Amino acid sequence: MTQDFNWSGVRDRVSAVRRSHGAPKIFGSTGRSGHGFALADPLTEAEVTEAESQFGVEFPAEYREFLLNVSAGGAGPHYGLAILSRGGDSRWDWDCTAADPVKPDRLGQPFGGEPAVAAAISALDAHDAVEPNRTDFPAGGYEAARARWIQDDDALFDELVPLPGVVAVAHHGCGYLDWLAMTGPERGSIWTDGHGNGLYLQRTRSADGRPLGFFTWYMAWLEASEAALQRSGQE
Repeated sequence: MTQDFNWSGVRDRVSAVRRSHGAPKIFGSTGRSGHGFALADPLTEAEVTEAESQFGVEFPAEYREFLLNVSAGGAGPHYGLAILSRGGDSRWDWDCTAADPVKPDRLGQPFGGEPAVAAAISALDAHDAVEPNRTDFPAGGYEAARARWIQDDDALFDELVPLPGVVAVAHHGCGYLDWLAMTGPERGSIWTDGHGNGLYLQRTRSADGRPLGFFTWYMAWLEASEAALQRSGQE
């Protein structure tokens, strides 16, 4: 997914909202889990390149330029943008607290979009359909059969979730997450998941139905925050 984008001045705009945002009640900005409109420092070219090398993927241009010119994360949609940082083990990771945001060995694999989502859900549904029923074991053995089914179910879920090529970038609360496609034909697009695990993904769209990329997703949030601030000043 490609589109025009320009991050010039965006960090200053977020900082301006932070200085003035006491009046408007902007979702996700307050409380213990709120981002408070604080932005982490941007990353350097060397740091971004190191993270990309670790994950085996080149970040989508809109996100990559955001990391370099705006911030590594923080203030953003919902409860804020997951911060990409290097941990004590010198490994890079995102701090999306609502879920394990990524399995490192999968991030560089292609994300197949809606067909991949449908295929993974179908595989789980097929396994659900063969869950043992106690009535099918009149001579006993139900507990052992169900234990095997649960073991296989866990292994299948671990194999499928999260889908390859996506990373959790923001959480709404209540298990809802937004994911960024890093690879494949949908690279750079934003997807929403109401289950918090990176499987039941649906394209994130604007109010008029347009699919959102990282830039349009982030700017829609910023413009809404600025509008809320302006309205509060007029009341």
